[in-house]
Amino acid sequence: MAAMTITVAVAASWRIRNKRFRRVTVTCNTGNYATGGVAIAASDCDLSQQIDAMVPEGNSAGYVQWYDRANGMIELWYQDADAVGDSGLIEHTNGAAPAANIGYFLVIGW
Repeated sequence: MAAMTITVAVAASWRIRNKRFRRVTVTCNTGNYATGGVAIAASDCDLSQQIDAMVPEGNSAGYVQWYDRANGMIELWYQDADAVGDSGLIEHTNGAAPAANIGYFLVIGW
């Protein structure tokens, strides 16, 4: 199976001084998720230069999407609460991606 891809849809955009703000929806498409995430570029969010921050605003399923700023990746995390010692969130490992997982972000950049 091919690598997982993402689709980014910009729902709203505005500007305050030299910063641009975008409210985006990130949809995980079918494919294999690679531990470490899927690349996202400034241009995916209708920005010309860089993403300064992506603030998560929620998701549609059990997975939490997280932006890894250092590597420019969207990562998938979940809670594995089936044993006494489990705690916190665990990154989804290599393998089939959860179907149509949707995350909502406020993106700040320029």
